[in-house]
Amino acid sequence: SGGVIFNLLLSFLIYFGQIGGPVGLPSPVFEPGVKVGTAPQANSAANGLLRPGDVILSANGVPLTSSSSPTPFEAQKGMQELIAAIRATPDGGEVELSVIRNEKGFAESVTIKPKRNIQLDAKTTTGPQTIGVMLTPNYVKNQNLKTNDPIEAAKLAFQYTKTLSTETANGLISFLSQSISGSSSGGGQVSGPIGLIREGSNVVATRDLQTVLLFAAAISVNLGVVNALPLPALDGGQLLFILAEAITRRKIDQRVQEGITGVA
Repeated sequence: SGGVIFNLLLSFLIYFGQIGGPVGLPSPVFEPGVKVGTAPQANSAANGLLRPGDVILSANGVPLTSSSSPTPFEAQKGMQELIAAIRATPDGGEVELSVIRNEKGFAESVTIKPKRNIQLDAKTTTGPQTIGVMLTPNYVKNQNLKTNDPIEAAKLAFQYTKTLSTETANGLISFLSQSISGSSSGGGQVSGPIGLIREGSNVVATRDLQTVLLFAAAISVNLGVVNALPLPALDGGQLLFILAEAITRRKIDQRVQEGITGVA
């Protein structure tokens, strides 16, 4: 588990330096709900019912976010759940949304009949159910984490590293579970080594030290989380062997370990 600890420690030290330094560490702030980002398309299901800036709090009575200050992962998950509720609406069915209008400040019920978005002919449509607007997490602002107190900086850096590690683990588990179940639609959002190298080159090309450091910290967190997976070839797998030996009070045969690791 030394590799996992080193990765997370490196990220912590980078965040600690940013928070205690002259610039600070930018951190996104989200509020509950999902925001309508654009005006509805002409002839779409939401045309005349939703407007840019509206915040959707729930779909069919189910809240999209449970926290008063959702994390980036929770905010993104809330948006995905709203899209899933729209997609799951049967033909001719309705989805009931609880919406906060910009000028009113209180929630009101809006009922929308989603439509399929691909017109095959004058009478036939196909494709997923949509309401015809662009949805975004309810992002409010960036707050700058900055303090001259080293103890407070350490606390903030620890919390930031913990939150980012949890978000990364949740995202990875969600992706793996969707991939296994065959319901994943986000494969194109996952970069391989070449994509990672390209992104790293773009970051280095900015010649912005803060951007490079934050990119290195994010990569280090990702490596730490992946390395902690309970797979034989990774640190998490080795820790699993140790836990198995502690529970059974018997040492696992070295050849068995090597065989399992070799297959993996």
